[in-house]
Amino acid sequence: MKVACENARQQIVAIAAEKLGVPEADIALKDRLVYSMENPEKKMRLSWVVREAFARAQPIAATGTFFPHIDLKREWISRPWGQMAGTFSYATSVAEVAIDPETGEITVPHFTAAHDCGRAINPMAVEGQMEGSVQQAGMAAITEGNLWDGGHLLNPDLLDYKVPLACDMPEIDAIIVESIDPVGPFGAKEGGIAIRMNAYSAIACAVSQATGTLFKEFPLTPDKVLELVENGKEETR
Repeated sequence: MKVACENARQQIVAIAAEKLGVPEADIALKDRLVYSMENPEKKMRLSWVVREAFARAQPIAATGTFFPHIDLKREWISRPWGQMAGTFSYATSVAEVAIDPETGEITVPHFTAAHDCGRAINPMAVEGQMEGSVQQAGMAAITEGNLWDGGHLLNPDLLDYKVPLACDMPEIDAIIVESIDPVGPFGAKEGGIAIRMNAYSAIACAVSQATGTLFKEFPLTPDKVLELVENGKEETR
C-alpha cells in the first residue's frame, strides 16, 4: 500500500508542478492542498489536480508490489514454503472464563490480548483489530459452528449460525507491543491477525483448566461441555 501511495503521489506532483510552473521537487501536499514550498502562494486544491487528471483521461490510479528480502541460501531454509515473509509478528491471548456447572454455559468476563505490531501507526485501529480478533476467534469458540446432516448444512444463515453479539463480548485489555520493524512501512507489521490465531486456544485452555477435561472440538456449547465433563468423570472413576 505504501508503494502504491507513493506512486499516486508522484502522479499528483507531476500535474501540479506543470500547472504551477515549479520543479516537482518543490511540490508539497498538505491540508488537501498542493503548493510550492519555495513560494507557498502558488497553490491549488488537491481535488482540482484529481479533476485535471480525469480531464486528461489519465485518472490518478496506482498499484504497488512488495516482496521481502529472503535469503534462500541460508541452511535453515531448506524448504522455504510457509516461510516466505520478511518478518513475523507475535501475540498472546489470556482468557478468563466462568462455567455454570448446572447448564454448561460458558461466559467470558475478561480477555487480555497482547500483540507485537511493529509500529502502531494508528493505535486505535490496532486495538480495534485485536478486539475484532477476540470476537471472531475467542468468542466464536463458544458459539459458532456449522451443523451438517448428510452433506446438508442445517444452519446456513445468521438466524441459526450463532455469532457473538455485543452483549456476549468480554471486557478486553488490548496491549500493543511496538517492536518497530526495520522493513515494514514506517516500522509497522500486521495488526490483529496473530491474536485471531490463538484466541481459540486461550478459551479452550481456560475451559480445560476449569473442568480438568481436554477439548478437541469447537464450538464449546453447553451440551458439549456437560457431556465431556461427565465423560471425564467416568474415566477417572
